[in-house]
Formats: sequence, structure tokens, C-alpha cells
Amino acid sequence: MKSRNHRLAILLLTAAVLLVVGCKQKTVYHNYEHTATTGWEKNDTLFFYVPAAQQSGELSEEVELRTTNNYPFLSVSLIITRTTFPNKLSQTDTLYCTLADENGNIQGRGVNYYQHRFHLSNFYINKGDSSVIAIRHNMKRETLPGIIDVGVRLIKN
Repeated sequence: MKSRNHRLAILLLTAAVLLVVGCKQKTVYHNYEHTATTGWEKNDTLFFYVPAAQQSGELSEEVELRTTNNYPFLSVSLIITRTTFPNKLSQTDTLYCTLADENGNIQGRGVNYYQHRFHLSNFYINKGDSSVIAIRHNMKRETLPGIIDVGVRLIKN
């Protein structure tokens, strides 16, 4: 019995160490915002409020999308504005995201729901700076069905 408990304790400790080491990706912010079930409206800007940075450094900014088979296009164009506080510096970028190839084969991971990740930019942030990231779509169609979540991930380089 004691040997069995000892092996279990070692197994749990090993799993905990692997979990801590495996999850140390340097992600400093990661959040998703949901879109309306009826579709993402063109005038529906999604906001991401990034808390104050714990330390200065360069960050990699990624945008993530979760889509379904209901998305009618091969790609989506996004307008992304990042405003950094307290100095109120803003940078706006357009991100063109290919979601499927010309044959309609979806590029993301998944079966009924697909996960897509796109690198936007690298930027430097000072300790104590916070940011607001605003994302809206820039498609001719007013309502986009099939995009269910939009996410932002900031990773320390």
C-alpha cells in the first residue's frame, strides 16, 4: 500500500512538473470575444482590454478566429487598432486572413468548429502600459455568419 501511494505521488509530481514546463509559453494576454449568433455585424467592433504590463519588452500580437462551415467566403479582412495607454498612441493595421484555399478546403484546425491563428505584428511595450485592441471586419457584406469567436493573444518574445 505504501509503495503504491509512493508511486502515485511520484506520478502526480511528474505530471505537475510537465504541466508547468509545458505551459510556460510566455503568453501575457489571451482572450476571446463572442460574436452574435446571427452573425458578426460590420458595425460591431470587438474590444480587448489588456491590463498593465508587468515588465517592458517586445510582444508578438496574434489574432485568432473560430469559425464554422457557415462562413461563406475563403478569407476575411479585419481592421485592428491597438491603443496604448497612458500615452494614447494608436496603430491601425489591416489583416487579411485566409480561412480556406481556392477549392474551399478549410485551413484551420478542427472538425465542425475551426481554429485559425494569424500573426499581426511585433511591438514594444513599457512596464505599466496598458492597451485596448479594437477589431472589426472590413467585408462588403454587412453581416458575416460563421465567425463565432475572435481572439487576441500577446506573447513575450
